[in-house]
Parts: sequence; C-alpha cells; structure tokens
Amino acid sequence: MAHCLRARSVWLIGVLAVIGVFALASDDKSVRVESIATKMYCNCGCGEMLSECAHVQCKRKVALKREIADALSKGDSDVTVLQQMGATYGATILATPPFRGFNILLWVWPFGVAAVAIVILLVRLRKGRTVQGIQG
Repeated sequence: MAHCLRARSVWLIGVLAVIGVFALASDDKSVRVESIATKMYCNCGCGEMLSECAHVQCKRKVALKREIADALSKGDSDVTVLQQMGATYGATILATPPFRGFNILLWVWPFGVAAVAIVILLVRLRKGRTVQGIQG
C-alpha cells in the first residue's frame, strides 16, 4: 500500500512538472508576442502600436497577434517575425523600418530637412548682416 502511494505521488509530481513546463513555455510565448507587438503598428487604421490598440473588438489586432504566435511556434526568431510582417504588410507596419532600399529615405528625410532649414537660416542671417553693413 505504501509503495502504491509513493508511485502515485511520483506520478502526480511528474504530471505537475509537465504542466508547469507547458505553462512556462506558453507564458514565454505570450511575452514574446507582446514584445513583438510593441514594435509594430496595428493595421486596423487606429495608428496605434499593436500592443496598445484601443479598439475593444479589433479583429486585426487579434489576427496579427495570432500570426505572430504561429510564427513563434514554428521556431522563428523575433527579428524574423518582424521581417516577415514587414514583407507581408509593408514596412509601414513596423515601428522601426529596416535601413535598406526605399526605407533609407524614411531614415534620411528628417536629417535632410533639418540640413536644408539650417542652410536657409544661415543664408538669411548672412544677407541680413550684409544689408545692415551697407546701410550703416
């Protein structure tokens, strides 16, 4: 009888350990899904991050997160998942577009505008000093 009790205890501990491992693995995947969701925009039209989409019954949010979870289940890395999502839905779905191809303009554009603005400002300041020097 004591042997039977001991066998049941070992079996129960084994079952609980397996359940715990699956629970941790599932929790790890959901944490990774949320981590990736903070690096993408929801494509429902709200303009918010996927992780923060405020639409209560947003079908796109659910579908995108399911797509991310499926890719992670296949063993894809976070970077690979983001690359796949960018390839499928376009670079505009990514919070940080990759630095290649046409996306380089997205990275360079703000600096180019700032450089042009500084040049215009310097030219105007120089003209202003020249006009004051001639009049005075």
